[in-house]
Amino acid sequence: MAACRSPWRRSTRWVDARDSLTVARGGTDNDTGSSWGPPPHLEALSSGHRKGSRALRRSLRTGLTLAIPLAALIALGTPARGAWMIPPAPYWPKDFSLVKKDGVYHLFYIRRNVNLPAAETENDFGHAESYDLVHWTQRPPVLATRDSSWDNAHVWAPSVVLRDSVYWMFYCGVTGQSGFYNSYQRIGVATSTDLENWNRLDAPVFSCDQVPWAFCDSLNALTGFRDPFVMPDPGTPGNWLMYYTANADSDSTNMVVGVASSSGDFTQWSDVKPLWDTYRATSGSGVAESPHLFLHDGLWYRFTTANGTQPIAFATSPDPLADPSGWTPRGRLGDMLGYYTGSWFASEHLQDGLVEYFAWVNGDRIEMYRMAWSDTARFSLVQPDLFHVTDLRWEADTVRAGHDVNLRFAAVNWFNRMAPIETRLLDSLGEATAVAPESLGLPSLVPIYSDTTRWTWTARLWPPGSSGPMRLAVRLPDQTASTPRAIIVLPDTLSAPPDSFRVTRLFWSADTVRRGDTAYLGIVARHGVGRSIALAAFTADSLGSLTSVPLDSLGLPAQVTLTGDTTSVTWASRTWPDSVAPHPVTRVVVANESLATAPPLTVLPEILRPRQPRPVPIPPRPPSDDDGLILKAASTMRAGGEVAFLVGLPEPMDVRLELFDIQGRRVSLLAERRLARGATVIAWDGRRSDGSAAGAGVYFARLTTPNSMRIARTVLLP
Repeated sequence: MAACRSPWRRSTRWVDARDSLTVARGGTDNDTGSSWGPPPHLEALSSGHRKGSRALRRSLRTGLTLAIPLAALIALGTPARGAWMIPPAPYWPKDFSLVKKDGVYHLFYIRRNVNLPAAETENDFGHAESYDLVHWTQRPPVLATRDSSWDNAHVWAPSVVLRDSVYWMFYCGVTGQSGFYNSYQRIGVATSTDLENWNRLDAPVFSCDQVPWAFCDSLNALTGFRDPFVMPDPGTPGNWLMYYTANADSDSTNMVVGVASSSGDFTQWSDVKPLWDTYRATSGSGVAESPHLFLHDGLWYRFTTANGTQPIAFATSPDPLADPSGWTPRGRLGDMLGYYTGSWFASEHLQDGLVEYFAWVNGDRIEMYRMAWSDTARFSLVQPDLFHVTDLRWEADTVRAGHDVNLRFAAVNWFNRMAPIETRLLDSLGEATAVAPESLGLPSLVPIYSDTTRWTWTARLWPPGSSGPMRLAVRLPDQTASTPRAIIVLPDTLSAPPDSFRVTRLFWSADTVRRGDTAYLGIVARHGVGRSIALAAFTADSLGSLTSVPLDSLGLPAQVTLTGDTTSVTWASRTWPDSVAPHPVTRVVVANESLATAPPLTVLPEILRPRQPRPVPIPPRPPSDDDGLILKAASTMRAGGEVAFLVGLPEPMDVRLELFDIQGRRVSLLAERRLARGATVIAWDGRRSDGSAAGAGVYFARLTTPNSMRIARTVLLP
């Protein structure tokens, strides 16, 4: 499990002249432990590392001897810089899971302490979060090894999925116990409702002794059973699939990707089959680790980490459970990209709305790029956009037509940016009909001028003349942010008559701009579409005194025709007098007959360019309107099996979980104790309190706490 450090010094600097960001090669942001990266072909001297895989380590060492000439041959094909997450020293990352929750990206990753022997590290998961994939905040590690449990030696390869508002983390736990277990690998699960507090099952949920084709010897360290990747089964709604790495019983030195299935009870998994096209006889690689799949344009892509000088391999199929003949091998990722990827391993994919990210481990960091597709099985890796809308919501649940309401945008790295929006009308079944924003009096591009931007909308019904209520949802075209609830627009019998026109607000899209930058003047008006208003311009001194300025000298219009409830005027900002050198700092105020912009817009000369605002720190999670109590159960189970009840608590508390039959008779007391905050899984073995088997039928679980109660239903099949 050794890995070579890159010989590149941390003092080497790279400057991106395009956006004036200076980043450190192999270094970190001063506050957040994150960075932009140079083209990955320069990573050729930083060796990858994998869990206990001698074959892969040998191939990477071989690759290192070829790295410099190979990089020189293909240096012309390089992607844009990517985003990095670099753990604090002395930790390097390995296999990881990338998820997004409430506008925040979360990374869970193996933490390898490079100053310790392999046997003494990789004993918890690092947790980092970010609004933009570039600036990362390290959170407390999660799921540390437990000395007296089955995962006492290591925890590896987290895979996080969301189901019914609960996050499930599948992981490989490694057991070390002299005379009984020698680095014995099994798969377990933990649950969380907030990604901070995790509660895990006391026993593994899947192991090699449940797989007839897998090599399984608890005293043989070659027994591999790890790297779970879990996803919904596209062929059977409600079922889930787990892809994982194992060793073949017929050839214990080579790896195969296996598949298991669950009917929805995540404590119960059964073997489906091995994917023999990942076996050495077909793939040419004795290593098949870190499997993951994703769907793009009707085709399933399966990535694994193999051995060789370009370790990441992939194949495609219209069916994620296809036999070997149904998979089309696509070779190595580096060959498709056209540059050296010899130090990359443990890749992952994230679907964020319509945006796709591809990520991998490279030495001391996790690198993330946006995928730009060009053809079937062909894509390039491009630099992620720094600008992110992290939250989009209406500031009211209902509004009457003719009344004002705010649409709120929370954003990071927003300087001189605009957010495009789509508007959709929802019917009673939730089906959406697209409507042009302009037809509702909303702009299709909203200027973002601070961490929180509020766009005032005078509500109107559509089509014009409608007499019934309307449900309106808003989202970004790339679907990375959307209003969690549609606003309900109600008819207003007391609406103002058509001739009650008035301007209600004038505002600038930013507080400060640089001369020549684009600024936006917003004009909010009621019943003003098609009307024209006259403007006046002033400059303000440091004491607030105003001096009238000719509009044409600033390049501002004297008359503006209103196009909606909010009209945006684009202005190429100038200082005044603009002919004076050097250009002075100018504070511009625009007014009509009754209102003026407040505060003024400060225009700086070019030499005083305002600094790009840094992303705001991760805020505390807002409290929920609900009490946070959750009780869920698998809908059906077979006699002789187990059913898992998931209990979610907003804080530690005493609970009682009881099971009743359809006649109201108590069948079993499943738990009566204090549970931790977050999600806890409690199993029922299908037996009554006296130990006898419960009959087939409908059963109800009742969760009781000091302040509340929940009921969940399950069915026991014959």
